[in-house]
Amino acid sequence: MLNFRRLKQDFAPTMLKEGKGLFERKAVTSAKILKMSAQTVRLSCRVSGNYDNAYHCEIEIDRKESMTVDSDCDCPHKYDCHHIAAFLFF
Repeated sequence: MLNFRRLKQDFAPTMLKEGKGLFERKAVTSAKILKMSAQTVRLSCRVSGNYDNAYHCEIEIDRKESMTVDSDCDCPHKYDCHHIAAFLFF
């Protein structure tokens, strides 16, 4: 079981607030598991942004430690952005 409280520690408070807003507006779409092992899980999704933009996000999480191993988003922030934060709320 992933520990959401621990995962949130990687994000700035403003990114979490904006991410929660995106989640509440149901901006997260097409979430899926890309790869899963005993140690990690890699997840992918699309998040609708402003001005009809959609962003592709991926996050790899250490399942035992509930820590981000790697994350990527095709938005200007690249990683630990509000799109990935919205994905975590999802």
